[in-house]
Formats: sequence, C-alpha cells, structure tokens
Amino acid sequence: MREQDEREPMGEFEQALQKAMRRVNAPETLAAFLATAAEAEEHRQRSGSGWLRPNRGGVVYVPPKPRRWAVGALAAALLLAVLGTGAWRLQRERARQIALANQQFTAAVRVTDEALQQTREQLQRTGLNLAQ
Repeated sequence: MREQDEREPMGEFEQALQKAMRRVNAPETLAAFLATAAEAEEHRQRSGSGWLRPNRGGVVYVPPKPRRWAVGALAAALLLAVLGTGAWRLQRERARQIALANQQFTAAVRVTDEALQQTREQLQRTGLNLAQ
C-alpha cells in the first residue's frame, strides 16, 4: 500500500495509454471468419480454384499463393532493370565525355596549326625560310 501512496498520479497520456492497452474480447464474428478462411484455404488446395461458396453463405475468393520461383524471378528482373539502367546511363555519360574530348582536341589542333602557320609566315617575312 505504501508504494501506491508514493506513486505520482497518472497523467492524461498514461491514462489514455492504459485505456488503449486494456484487454478486449474478440468480436463474436471472429470465429466464423476464421472458420470460413480455413474452409476456403482447404477448398483452394483441393480444387485449385480460389472461389468458394461457404456453408454459412456468401462467396469467398482466396487468391493463389505466389510461387517461390515467381517471387525470385520478379526480384531478379527488378535488379536487372535497375543495374541495366545504371549501366546505360554510365555508357551514355562516357560517350558524351568522349565526344566533348574529341571536340576539345580538334579545337586544340586547329589553334596549334594556326599558331604554327603564323610563326612560319613571320619567319618568312624576316627572311628565314624553314623547310616544311
């Protein structure tokens, strides 16, 4: 009793938390739902069909479980798509860099040729004639 007296009164948050965490009985329809789900799964495994008219009435569809190989194949396809896209972008970037380097090289060769031609012309004007 002494511990209860020493405890601080619960705050609003703690009260809301305690209320939210209290045990609640399952709904009355849960047992029927679980029985129908088990019946539908058994029917799907026996017949291969996902559609079932349970004894309780109505219609239930249980989708087929994905095949393990299909999940792996999908994962592999996604991985290849991501890697392929990355490789394609890298190749495109490299091609762009090569084209830019070729343009720069061509411009440098042209500038060098012009400078050499001007130097030759200046040498010829001064009387020096170098063999080309």
